[in-house]
Amino acid sequence: MEEHILLIKNELSEIAKVVDTVDSIAEKWDLPIKIAFNLNLAIEELITNTISYGYEDENAHEIEITFTKTNKNLTVVLSDDAKRFNPLENEATPDLEASLDEKVIGGLGIFFVKKITCFYLFRREKV
Repeated sequence: MEEHILLIKNELSEIAKVVDTVDSIAEKWDLPIKIAFNLNLAIEELITNTISYGYEDENAHEIEITFTKTNKNLTVVLSDDAKRFNPLENEATPDLEASLDEKVIGGLGIFFVKKITCFYLFRREKV
């Protein structure tokens, strides 16, 4: 088992650190380029949602991202102290054929997360 933990602040500018870390892990763990791309897309979407909708104050908060590789499995766990917000509950499928004027804002990123991951789970634990 190999593990890497990344701590970031609840600021959108921190996503650059996530991308750099994923790229570094992908190289170290010899992950295919497609996996690294999809991993970056999924994590970026989830972190963006957490930062954009999960915090009601202007205080600094910490988000922990744990990457674990075992045999052929890669697990990513995002841990935060944001308010409960489960973007995975959105069951709506965005209309990919709609024109830009007709598109409803929101939901496309989570749609991609669901499409590119083998398994996803939201769990809220009070500490």
